[in-house]
Amino acid sequence: MNALVDKFGDKIAVLGFPCNQFGHQMNETEGEFLNTLTHVRPGRGFEPKMDLFSKVMVNGSHAHPLFKLLRSELKYPMDDDETKDSKGNGAADVDVLVLPRGNFDNTTVVPWSPVTRTDLEWNFCKFIIDKDGIPIQRFSRFFPTTGLAAHIEKLL
Repeated sequence: MNALVDKFGDKIAVLGFPCNQFGHQMNETEGEFLNTLTHVRPGRGFEPKMDLFSKVMVNGSHAHPLFKLLRSELKYPMDDDETKDSKGNGAADVDVLVLPRGNFDNTTVVPWSPVTRTDLEWNFCKFIIDKDGIPIQRFSRFFPTTGLAAHIEKLL
């Protein structure tokens, strides 16, 4: 995301919303989150150039209103190659909601309810919203962040 900020500067706003609904990968407190980014993942002194918000829920009955809106407007990811199966699991990336976890007997655990067809499937889902606040496109977690540049350029 930093590369997008570097490329487009103040022509765009990049917003990050941490969430702990996916594999409990975001167990840090609000105060620990930036240190984790800087020193652990991705580490090596990383400093986000985007606006980061407090942790939110993106799915289920307690989902943040922004994500309820985004999911109602953009029900599914619309990656450039909607047939791509990057994990070799027999399903296109845009169709996969939750993948089995190898360390859990290949079972699937979803810690929210209700589960709906429009749920965000994992961390790093990406949305493009135009200058008027209209949701334009939703991308899966597998879509490369660098690929967003071409879609952003079309809107500018």
